[in-house]
Amino acid sequence: MAGHRRGSYGSYDAGHQAAKRHIEEAKRLSHELGGTDKDVKNYFFTLSNTQLASILKDYGKLYGRGSLDYAIKTMPKWRSGRTQMSGLVASRLYNLLPPRMPMSAKYELVKTLWGKYSPHSHKVLTIGSDANPHEVMGVAEKHILDTIKEYSIPDPLQKRFKWLAGDDVGLQQQLLNHFLELEKKQAVEAIRVQQPIMLKHINQSNDSIHHLSQTVEIGSHRFDLVFSANESGVQLENPQPYRPSVSEGSDWGGVLWWIAGIVFLIILLSS
Repeated sequence: MAGHRRGSYGSYDAGHQAAKRHIEEAKRLSHELGGTDKDVKNYFFTLSNTQLASILKDYGKLYGRGSLDYAIKTMPKWRSGRTQMSGLVASRLYNLLPPRMPMSAKYELVKTLWGKYSPHSHKVLTIGSDANPHEVMGVAEKHILDTIKEYSIPDPLQKRFKWLAGDDVGLQQQLLNHFLELEKKQAVEAIRVQQPIMLKHINQSNDSIHHLSQTVEIGSHRFDLVFSANESGVQLENPQPYRPSVSEGSDWGGVLWWIAGIVFLIILLSS
């Protein structure tokens, strides 16, 4: 019985260690690919039979016949999701992808991360009664283009660029330039589309309106438009952090004292 128990514990420990190893391998793979491997996995399993055969051929040359036979045998289970591909195997297979990918596919595999890590901003545009509507648009457009120009690539995107380009620094720059130019075009187009809406709000801010606020989203850039009859020109500022008013603080203080009184009363009655 004791031997059986030790055997069971040994099997459990081996399985536990294997599970931990697979988790660590998956984390390393996710880190290597820039934070996600789901899109790469989807791309891999949509390859044609000819493309997949070419990858598996190189996989066998690099890692041996046994690894190749296991991959061929398990591929249907990986594809269906019945068996989880280990991080180590996935990393080996996925690293054979980039040299075979067309640029369009590489753009798509960056696009999935770009939406999350592309340059974002949040500004307040204070618009005075004498402001020229086109001046307002000019300030907004300049801010967006300056933000894109000064953009610093975060680590997850750098890793995705590096994985797709390998040691080709020129290709890494080409990928980055593609998305920066795309961001500029989308921002300028969004401004063009939003311009009639913004102009409408500006024109509504006449002498009878002393203060009017409106939020406008231009791509991944947010502007809080504040129309004020007491200001002049156009001012671009950072949003102010929310601070509770004195009255709000007083209300909460009263609630806390009320709760404290009830607690004290319960303790007094139960003693």
